[in-house]
Formats: sequence, structure tokens, C-alpha cells
Amino acid sequence: LREGDEFMVRYVPDDPENAEILFLQPTKRQVVKYQKIVYDQCMERYQRYPEDQQDGYCICLVKFLYKHFQLDGLANYFFQEESIVVNFSHNNRSYRKMIDSETFKTLDGDCRRENLGEDPHNN
Repeated sequence: LREGDEFMVRYVPDDPENAEILFLQPTKRQVVKYQKIVYDQCMERYQRYPEDQQDGYCICLVKFLYKHFQLDGLANYFFQEESIVVNFSHNNRSYRKMIDSETFKTLDGDCRRENLGEDPHNN
């Protein structure tokens, strides 16, 4: 949680000073912030490609991560190098499980083929 992060809040009608932050319900602006963080991480990771290919792939990746895996997908990508001790919910194991799924393999393969010119079946 960082200064400026935005989440939905549930107020108790009889006690408006008592509120619960709904961390699983970020605002649309917060989701865009998360997507930008993952995009930047992807761009850093794929520097070996020309910038236009890199940009296309990372946009595609961020879109399918959020569409098919929601916030968990973005978090798994962001925390892909963390151990389960550091982050119990999103870590290198949850990332590995996500990228081993058929959904991820298919969508990532499409992004790689369209943007990086890679055939994922030959890697």
C-alpha cells in the first residue's frame, strides 16, 4: 500500500467513522497504476527486443493478464521472483502455476507470435 493508492471503502451506516478498505476492489485508476507497473517490469525484462516489439508484447501481456487472471495475474507477474515466505499469496510458485496453465501458454504464445515474431512451440 502506497500513498495515493485508491480502493473502494465500505462504511458502516450506523457508524460512519468505522470503515473497511476493500483491498480486492481497487478503483479503475488503481488498476491502471498496477497495469503500468507490470508493463514497466515487462519492458525491463524484454529489453533485448526492438522497442516497438517489446511495447506491443508488453501491452498484450498486461491486457490478457488482467482480462483472464484479474488482479491475481498482475500480482503474480509483479511478484514472480519473491519467495512464499515474503509474499504468501503472490510469489514465484503462484507465478509458475499461472504460466504453466494452458490459458497462459495459449495467450502468451499469441502475444509472442504477433509482437516478437516468436513461435512458442519452438522455444
